[in-house]
Amino acid sequence: MSRNGILAPTLYTAMAICVGLIGGAATDQLRQLAGRPASGAAISDNMVTASEFDLVDKYGKTRGKMFMANGVTPTLALYDFAGNERISLKETSGGSEFALNSGNNQIVLETYQYGTSLWFNDKGPSGEPRFTVQIWSDRTSFSLSGPDHKASVGTYIHKNEATTSLTNHNDKQRAVLGIANSGEPYLTFNDENERTRAELRSNLTLLDEKGNLRAVMGSTVLKNTKTGSTEHLSPSSLILFGENGHVLWQAP
Repeated sequence: MSRNGILAPTLYTAMAICVGLIGGAATDQLRQLAGRPASGAAISDNMVTASEFDLVDKYGKTRGKMFMANGVTPTLALYDFAGNERISLKETSGGSEFALNSGNNQIVLETYQYGTSLWFNDKGPSGEPRFTVQIWSDRTSFSLSGPDHKASVGTYIHKNEATTSLTNHNDKQRAVLGIANSGEPYLTFNDENERTRAELRSNLTLLDEKGNLRAVMGSTVLKNTKTGSTEHLSPSSLILFGENGHVLWQAP
């Protein structure tokens, strides 16, 4: 056999071995690259961990994120095409918050250690809400205000007591309808300075701007300032008082 006849098979064999070694190394490298997690993430036993996941549309805009706000608060946020946050869900101190946003218009539902609140706002995060419901373990409150955030209706319930108040455009409380802890209903009317001028309970009482009693219609107790004795008057009674508190007229 010629020298060239011996060399050719030997050369082919050596080349095959080299190609095999190179191919094996390349395969191992590809496996390592395929198994390597994205920057900031780690994979262990089919579990992926990261501090942020982004949802990107076909134009490359970030439309959603699941991330750790301030490094410690788990948060889910969705954005419009301009990058404004529209929907968010996050943990709060002792609770959670779900918010819907459309410019300054907001709806926020919050749960926390002491209760739950729902509010609607049209003035941005720093504005006063237009509608609010709050529930605690021992009380419930409800409020509704107009566009100026001054004229409003508010309801507060605490155990056996309940009140509903009306506030005017100057943010002054002008009327209150309620039930006292004793179970007695009442209605009061206030002047512009929030001083009670009329009150309806088991009787109707009228007061002047100084808070002095000026008239009583209905059952009441009348005290004699001279003798200290008291007189229980019937529901059909009508009494008028002077500015100094003395009785001017009484019937019957």
